[in-house]
Amino acid sequence: MRIFKNLLFLCILAVLTSCSEDAITPQAEIIPSKGEESVDLISMVVPDIEIADATTRSKFIDDGTELKFVWQENDAIGVVPMAGAPLYFPIHSENIQKNTAVFDGGSWAMKTNEKYAAFYPIDVNNQTTDMKHIAIDYTGQTQSNYMNYDYLATGAIKPKDGAVKFTMQRLSAILKIQVNVSNGDHLRYITLVAPDLVFGVSGTLDLSGNSPVYTPKEMTKFINTDIGVERVFTSDETVSIYMMIPPADLSGKELKLRLTSDEGYAYEKTLTGKNFEAGKAYIIEAGHADHAMITNSKLIEAAGLSSLAGSEGLDAWEHRNRIRQVTTIYVSVVKDSTVCDEIGFFRNLQELDCSYNNITCLDLSNNQALTTLKCSYNKLTDLDVSTCPALTTLECTYNSELTSLNISNNPALTNLKCNYCNLATLDASTCPALTELNCDCNDQLVSLNVSNCPALTYLACRASQITSLDVSKCVLLKELYCYSCSLTSLDVSNNPVLAYLMCNQNELTSLDISSCQGLKSLSCYNNQLTSLDVSNCLDLEQLVCYENQLTSLDVTNNKNLKKINCNYNPLTTFSINTGVGGLNKLEELSLNGCSNLETLYCGNRDNKGNLKSLSLLNCTKLSEMNCVGNLLIDLGVAQCTNLTSLYCSSNMISGLNITKNKMLPLDNLVCGRQWANEAKTESRTLYLYYTSSNTGSLPQISNNNSNVILQLQ
Repeated sequence: MRIFKNLLFLCILAVLTSCSEDAITPQAEIIPSKGEESVDLISMVVPDIEIADATTRSKFIDDGTELKFVWQENDAIGVVPMAGAPLYFPIHSENIQKNTAVFDGGSWAMKTNEKYAAFYPIDVNNQTTDMKHIAIDYTGQTQSNYMNYDYLATGAIKPKDGAVKFTMQRLSAILKIQVNVSNGDHLRYITLVAPDLVFGVSGTLDLSGNSPVYTPKEMTKFINTDIGVERVFTSDETVSIYMMIPPADLSGKELKLRLTSDEGYAYEKTLTGKNFEAGKAYIIEAGHADHAMITNSKLIEAAGLSSLAGSEGLDAWEHRNRIRQVTTIYVSVVKDSTVCDEIGFFRNLQELDCSYNNITCLDLSNNQALTTLKCSYNKLTDLDVSTCPALTTLECTYNSELTSLNISNNPALTNLKCNYCNLATLDASTCPALTELNCDCNDQLVSLNVSNCPALTYLACRASQITSLDVSKCVLLKELYCYSCSLTSLDVSNNPVLAYLMCNQNELTSLDISSCQGLKSLSCYNNQLTSLDVSNCLDLEQLVCYENQLTSLDVTNNKNLKKINCNYNPLTTFSINTGVGGLNKLEELSLNGCSNLETLYCGNRDNKGNLKSLSLLNCTKLSEMNCVGNLLIDLGVAQCTNLTSLYCSSNMISGLNITKNKMLPLDNLVCGRQWANEAKTESRTLYLYYTSSNTGSLPQISNNNSNVILQLQ
């Protein structure tokens, strides 16, 4: 899709160091409105650019002085109001193959009392956005599609006198690179390499003001293009390559022009840069590119080519057969930030590990066979993997300056680790093969899309700002770690094999896990849950649900529970299976701060319970308690001041302090069959001894006995 109007482009350089930069003179056509209150027809004022031997809708005319375009079928523009998403305005069919174009919104109409802006192209990346966040992305250029990177936009204006006229601005600069090749040379990929991070290859447009404002979010050294097919030249020839680039001032700076083939044959040319301005075209006469040299000794050594290298490095052409056999390079922890600057020579590279090197840029445009990339613990500000469609494993953790990651062209990706970066959004919906995703601790992450990841089994996105998470299509999900986010809801009803769920420290008010029958561990503390039904989770081993608003909790069906922590809930009812064959695997039970709890039964009638830890701090309303038949060695009930009944026999309690339990009558204290040895009341000390014939009950003791020693029978 492209919307080009009649334009005169009078700014082509003769050489990079001396070029004319004439301004574009646009034209316009004004179309009357069909009604007094609205406008549905618009005219465009657009500057021209063009393509050599284009297979797309635009024809190229290059006589050395001007570049022209004509409109083609299916061209369309986006017209966006101050509030709301862009409207799609297609070209009128009668304007095809003309320089001047009219666009019709069909059922859409612009109100005469509102402001609108326009931009081109309108596609899936920017059709659902708003006026301040129009997407721009310069990656993925080829010689047949680079016109799609000719971004046009205008500031916001109001329709006037029954018509609207948008005066578009061109946002890109155009490079026409002319390079001489020789008979037998191979060529497919061209990379322009700057000395610094100067190319804002992706970002957003703000059209709310008088003029478009582009804010880059990804800065890189590299601009790449693909001529589409491998060319093997049968004679000497001058080849013209076109690139659309974001404006960049490279006056007097050294540039590298790198040419690579499918098999890794490499050529390189050093150029002198200029100030590349938006809306202007430049000819770069590169001359003849030289056979490139791989000079980084650490990279040569890692590739196993040290024996071939001379004093000045490794000639990529002379040893191309050995170079193209290299499939694995491991240069982790070599402490060289430039170690991967020449990685593009290895066209058949499949695995690369360059972690722990403080690398700031990584150009993978020539590494299309790459399947595994590990580049963690560096200083990457940009990572373009769009030219690596075979990538299955990507690990880029601990790149704290990496603000975006585009994996839309990596459908084979199965394992992605990008935790501890600075991502704002992450869209994995184009990766249907993804099985593991870890994007933990991206503090600025507000959006995560896994809506088309049916193979996903592991997802970790903790410590982010996401407010919603759709895992409904992740039917194979086994582990979900989404704690310390800003989630207000979480639907796991379509995740039947979920075994580990950690959604604590969010803003959840409800959580339905009835479909998660294989759940083994649930951590949902620090939310606002008012109810929690775990009755269907028969495999549940660990339940941590403290600091919620639960008034009741029933775990009578959960016979495999080993740990329960429901501290600081307003529980009035806590139900647990105390029958024979009941909850005999429970090892830890914590009810601290459950100040409304009145009754607790966590005993085991067949004396085979495994409860080793029971915490009851601040359970001030607890009146009845039974923890018989477990492995408790300590029982702290000092703060259970309303306790009237305590059954704790058949444990391993070494001592029992009940000096503050004044409401507990001794005939309701059953603590026999302990392994040792004393229980203290406020006015007397009871020494308890285990005997095999112990019935587990205490005889009545009168209140005037200050010290009674009992041998339990």
